[in-house]
Amino acid sequence: MESPSQRYAVLLIASSSLLISINGFMLRSIESANEWQVIFGRQIFFTPAILLVLAIRYRGHLIRMFVDAGWVGLAAGVCLGLANPTVILAMVHTTVANALFTLSASPLITAVLAWIILRERLSRTTLIAIVFAMAGIALMVADGLGGGTILGNLLALLCAFFFSLFVIF
Repeated sequence: MESPSQRYAVLLIASSSLLISINGFMLRSIESANEWQVIFGRQIFFTPAILLVLAIRYRGHLIRMFVDAGWVGLAAGVCLGLANPTVILAMVHTTVANALFTLSASPLITAVLAWIILRERLSRTTLIAIVFAMAGIALMVADGLGGGTILGNLLALLCAFFFSLFVIF
């Protein structure tokens, strides 16, 4: 039987997948703003939303929470702050499909970074899965390069890297 925290985790993963997929549709629907205006608008709404969640979570003790988080919290915030614009730039410079396929590498990148940074052990099965999944993602993205650019695909990979670092920190 699943615990409430497992059900909550599944709900969060499903919700985040739905929301990230809507990103591409919304971005392509915007006609009167360039990518930097979209990034600015996203950050203007994203920052207060995150602060509100943190204020609720830490019962209004935001300053103490930031001080307690230290350099690790700062690094995590910087990584998340860099991941948000790179996802928009990736979708502007390649197809939404290529960007999302590449972003799906985040768990794999997170596993490798956890091995490098946190010294977590990777099982042989995990390593084999990472190799095959990365090869599959590379094949799907390379096959669809006609609709996008290498820059866009690299930005999507950079975004996945920033999200993975955020998770590690």
